[in-house]
Amino acid sequence: MAGVAATDPVSSPRLAGWKARIGAALTMCIAIGDGWGASPNASARRPTTAPAASGQPLCAAVHIVGDSLLAGMESSLRAEFAARRLPTPRLDAFGGRGVETRYPQDPRNGLTAIDWLRRFGDADCWVIALGTNDSSRYPPTEYFALVGRLLDRIGAGHRVWLVDVGGPYPRSRFTNWNQAVNAWSDLHPEVAVVGWAAAAAEHPEWFLADGIHLTGRGANGRVALIAQAVVAAEPTTCLPAPLADDHGLVGAIRERLAGCG
Repeated sequence: MAGVAATDPVSSPRLAGWKARIGAALTMCIAIGDGWGASPNASARRPTTAPAASGQPLCAAVHIVGDSLLAGMESSLRAEFAARRLPTPRLDAFGGRGVETRYPQDPRNGLTAIDWLRRFGDADCWVIALGTNDSSRYPPTEYFALVGRLLDRIGAGHRVWLVDVGGPYPRSRFTNWNQAVNAWSDLHPEVAVVGWAAAAAEHPEWFLADGIHLTGRGANGRVALIAQAVVAAEPTTCLPAPLADDHGLVGAIRERLAGCG
């Protein structure tokens, strides 16, 4: 129409501002999503299998890394997983273990335990039950990075359950560790949290006098909680198609965070 300038929706100031913000977010999400935010080589460790279809088993194989709270519990884990028709898990756990620390008797720390379990083949599903020792060895400012190093060692594209830490009475270091665990879960839909802290608060009778180590009943309760968390999970699927007015940028972010990119 004469006298009226045509408006290019892509170059309008408002949309341009949104594109700049979304583009910056996409750059950040790609940096996080490709390697859990820690290593540029993590994308090479993605599994070749696609996410499970609806109604299909989520996990073809499960590896579990733990400390003294799971040490010696492999037979119990296998029984609990079998009762729920889950694949037989492989456990590597040792007393005093941390993400990067270990007692002299332990041949592996948390990171190298992941490597060791992979000698038997990679698993599409991992359970990491560490943090009780790390929370007493490091300041809270390092907790987020420690959890990130675990996730990076596993590699993007896997399903991961992080067991949070807890006891029969509150400890600030546990609370801080769990905040880091939950922050990683919020960033990545394929990372879930197993709520040991809540179960521990409800069952003080599961603990020995130190408020950390477990009675036989407590150990069985912990094993059952882990198995139930895995069986209750839904298969990871791609998020919905991009919104009509985002020129594909929001959709790319959503797919990247869903592990579909």
